[in-house]
Amino acid sequence: MAEISYELEKYIERKIPELRLEPKPTLDEIICAFLEKFEVYVKPITTKTRNIGGSAVAGAITGLAGADVGGDAYLIQGQNKQTAIQEWTKWKQWALSHPDFLDYKQDIFFKYEDRAYEIKELLKTPEMKEKIEECKKQFYKEKKEERKLFFTTVTIILGIPLSIAIVMTTIESIGNIQKKSDTSWMKKPLKSNFDYESDEKFCKSSEPSKLEGYWIRYYKQMCID
Repeated sequence: MAEISYELEKYIERKIPELRLEPKPTLDEIICAFLEKFEVYVKPITTKTRNIGGSAVAGAITGLAGADVGGDAYLIQGQNKQTAIQEWTKWKQWALSHPDFLDYKQDIFFKYEDRAYEIKELLKTPEMKEKIEECKKQFYKEKKEERKLFFTTVTIILGIPLSIAIVMTTIESIGNIQKKSDTSWMKKPLKSNFDYESDEKFCKSSEPSKLEGYWIRYYKQMCID
């Protein structure tokens, strides 16, 4: 995916689940998933709120987030910390020495890499590019609506006169900052190639000197090298 903000990236993943790539499974997660095949349900004593085990591994290679299956609840089922550590160490060593574990671990990693490659290839298709383009348009539309709602709420709460005073002061402050800041980026030529049509239209139709706040950062990131 082209360089985009973290917020936009997560928005696209929510709207297009087939592009979601969960974190690569850790060794402990793979061990837990392997033990579950033998109906052994233990977790490392360091486990906190992150789901770990079969559902976590499955999510990493399918793109579907696993359900929360209890987190640290395991740690308070009548076992003290030392006993829990010994239990986990015993089963971890058992799994690592099992003749089938190495193949099982490699299979998980191969499936994860296949999943990552699948997403990479999917991003190249015209259909997916079009879906991403629509997501971006919807994202910016929603952000615009959020800003409008925010300023409307401020106006109602603080009152119109005070709101106007705050807005005018803010605009003046921003104007002063921009005048003092480096404006050399405004003279840089536009990129020769754009990943998305909407970016190209925005960059070619925008007057850099008239941009403010978020749109300055967006212009620098999407329009110039």
